[in-house]
Amino acid sequence: NGSPAGIVLATETSPLSAAAAIYTINNISIGSGLTRTAGNATFPRTVTNVRDLSFDAFTNSNAVTAFVTYSVIPTTSAGCSGPAKNIILTVEPTIVMDIPGPQTICSNTPNSKNATSIQLTSGITPSAGPITFNYTAAASPLGSVTGFFAGFGNLPNGTFIRDSLVNITNNVATVTYTITPVANGARNGTGCSGAPITVTVQVEPKPRLSIAPATQVVCEGTPTTMTLSTTTVPRTGTIQFSKVAFTPTGGMTSVNAGSKLTYNINNEEIGDIWDNPTIDAQTVSYTFRASIVSGLGCVSEDINATLTVNPRPVVTATAQPAICSGDFVNITLTPDVANTVSNFTAAAPEVISGA
Repeated sequence: NGSPAGIVLATETSPLSAAAAIYTINNISIGSGLTRTAGNATFPRTVTNVRDLSFDAFTNSNAVTAFVTYSVIPTTSAGCSGPAKNIILTVEPTIVMDIPGPQTICSNTPNSKNATSIQLTSGITPSAGPITFNYTAAASPLGSVTGFFAGFGNLPNGTFIRDSLVNITNNVATVTYTITPVANGARNGTGCSGAPITVTVQVEPKPRLSIAPATQVVCEGTPTTMTLSTTTVPRTGTIQFSKVAFTPTGGMTSVNAGSKLTYNINNEEIGDIWDNPTIDAQTVSYTFRASIVSGLGCVSEDINATLTVNPRPVVTATAQPAICSGDFVNITLTPDVANTVSNFTAAAPEVISGA
């Protein structure tokens, strides 16, 4: 399709046939859907150049092959003409594919399974063999996306390109697929290729979630200052943080851990307050996740954090009987939590000194 015909005129060489000196292009019948793009359209005409038809070229707008029929009469130098001969030129259809539209997907994560969905199809029927597809792929910025092959070939009609793309940056990135349809069996096995087309896939970044500190120790009744943050900039929407799970040990309870499960401000503190009913340090295991709201809904990978809650010590004091003036006080302070240092203050009327 669009290539030179390459026809070379010749006569049979045998005792019963003489070589032609001239050829008469008696008729040219061009099939429906064919448009001449090169060569001499005049007929009838007489030529001496055996390659006169070789430069003819046609485009085929059909989805199947079409034909050009030349009626050629050979004539010897003595003026003797042979019978008209039909020469049939097969013009392959233009090898094209159905053009997929651009796509926008989320970066693939365990919490947000995403993949491209590019179907390779063509309704063209060449003279022989099927249509297959070759493609190359490249990310922009370079190295910003993983999860795709740099190139693939000989894919059958109807194949889907399903790549689980991972955007490793904080901004939108793209992967451009350049796809070429090929008819390897066309043109007597020489093959025909179509013009390459491009499909651009925008890959939204996965929210990159961090928490600081990831481990923290607080006293019972003191709010945690763990802070959630992200540096991701989505194309549309805002990022919301979620407390996916929290698991306390030792029967600990919280006045607010279950009531505040989402955080909408970057660098917002968790602020959970825990009551530790034991005399030992207990822990809370947290799982956090970030998602894009009002956009594609892209979701981050989960991150974990651990909060250690030390118990508030309770001190027991022994009873002190009445003493005489000048005697020592003998009160024993016993905390319920190991390694606790007890501090005390004393208050007495002005008439008593030494306290």
